Formats: sequence, structure tokens, C-alpha cells
Amino acid sequence: MKPYYTMFMLVLFWSSAAYSQDDGSGSADCGGSYGNQNGGHGDANAGDSTASNISIECLGFNKQNNICDSVCNGEASVEPTTGVSPYIYYWNTGATDSVITGICAGVYSCTVTDFMGDTGTVSITIIDSNFVNTGTVAGPAAVYSGDTATYTVNNNIGSYYTWSASGGTIISGISTYQVTVVWGPAGMGTISTYEVDSNFCVGDIESLNVVIGVNSNLEEEQEQHQTAAIYPNPFTESTLIEFENTAGTSFELRVLDLSGKLIRERSAITGTRFVFRRDGMANGIYFLELRSKDQVFLGKLVLE
Repeated sequence: MKPYYTMFMLVLFWSSAAYSQDDGSGSADCGGSYGNQNGGHGDANAGDSTASNISIECLGFNKQNNICDSVCNGEASVEPTTGVSPYIYYWNTGATDSVITGICAGVYSCTVTDFMGDTGTVSITIIDSNFVNTGTVAGPAAVYSGDTATYTVNNNIGSYYTWSASGGTIISGISTYQVTVVWGPAGMGTISTYEVDSNFCVGDIESLNVVIGVNSNLEEEQEQHQTAAIYPNPFTESTLIEFENTAGTSFELRVLDLSGKLIRERSAITGTRFVFRRDGMANGIYFLELRSKDQVFLGKLVLE
């Protein structure tokens, strides 16, 4: 009796739970033969008594990568088209069905054994695609209570953004890449957002901590605030403060910490510039106010 050989083919279908724009098909690396030419199921000299493994080394597959980064919604299935049923399936995940679902990016292999003991193994690498990078929140990190400020992230076409503000109120742009916030009482605030792209993939949450300082409430609504020039800033020992005072008007200096506590006070400043020394003040952010009868200059001091 002539020796005979049995061979079966595995076809792997790979898909994700969502549609993907990165569909692909192909075949595993090919090489060698499909069987043991010295054995098969039988032996020419010994009759039909032993079975040898038949290694499937070339097979086709279709795949769709996970559409979103870090979302485990992949699916893999194996379908032998030849061989003798029933078949036994064993995946490297430990699963024993022909289909595995809810899988993450990675390499998955499945060994199929038919009724005669012949085996075939196939593996495929699935990757995450479409990583969503929300980007860094840009905008002022130190404001006064009542200030209106604008914050932005990357403007990616087709995406929308979900914002939240702790310590303030978002008054415009709630679903766009740019929002406007009115900051509330003095203290610490946070502005946060995350991006959802056109495939409904979600990016990481990005946040910016905001220091909210106190403004003096003496005739604030009627006065025109101006900004004092401070350099260097940040500073360690001293800094130069300049402001407009061509008339030689007498100004009063007040320095407050983040809670609104008065830290430093000085009166009868009649020039246009002076040196401010830290003189034992702790590292941190402080609010500076230069006030005359009809003018107010504001600034922020950053001590390191």
C-alpha cells in the first residue's frame, strides 16, 4: 500500500469591533513543505499506524487593526478548510474556541489539531492605530479673580473637545479647541480638556493648573488697570519694577500672596522705577499693586 498524506489549510480572519481604515490582507511567511515526506499518516514499511505533524507554513488572512489606540475590541478567527473534523483549537491566550473577541493589540497564535492528529499554527500581529494627541493646554497660568482668559489646544480638523474648569466658568467654545474662562474667587483653579476625533477615539485628559489671585476692590470698576514692567521675573534676590509716572505722582505699593494676605507695603513712590528686594519672602507667586489717586498698575512677582 502506498503511503498517503493529509493536509489542511487554516484561513485566519482578523477584524475589530469597529470599522477600520487600515484594513489589510496577505499571508504568513512561507517556507518548507506542507508535510513530512518520510511519513505522513502512514509509513510505507509499517502500514497506516502513525501520524506525523503537518506544519502549515503559508496561509492567507484578512485583518483590521484596532481603530483606536488602547481600545481592546479586536477579534480573531480560525477556519480550517481541509483536514478531518472535529478540530481542536488552542490560542496563546488559553482560549479553545475558533474565535476570540475583545482582544488588545499584540501577537496572537492559534494551533489547530484535526481528528487525525495533524496540526497547523498561525500567528498575526494586530496594532493600535489612530493615536489621539490632545496636546498641551496653552493659556495664562496666573490670573486675578474676575479675569477673563483664553485657553487652547491643538486644532485637529474633525475633532471636538470636552472642557471643564475648576474655579472658573467657561463662557464660550465649550466643544471647540479654544475656550474662554472667567475665573472666580482667589485660590487654585484647573482648566482641563480631552479630544474626541472623527472616529470617536478619545485622547488623554490634558490639564493646566491656574493660580487665581485677589484684586483690591477699592473703586476697581472705575479705574483703568495698567501693567507694570518687572524684570527679571522670576527672580531670586531682587528685580526692577518700572511704570509710567511722568507727573511724579505719589504711588503706594502693596504685595499680596495667593490668599490675598498683605505681605509688603510701601508708600510715597514718586519715580518711574525702583528695585524690589525679596528680604525674606518665601518662594512663590505674589501679586503686585501700585496705586495712586487715579491710576493702578498691576503685576505678578515670581520668586525662586
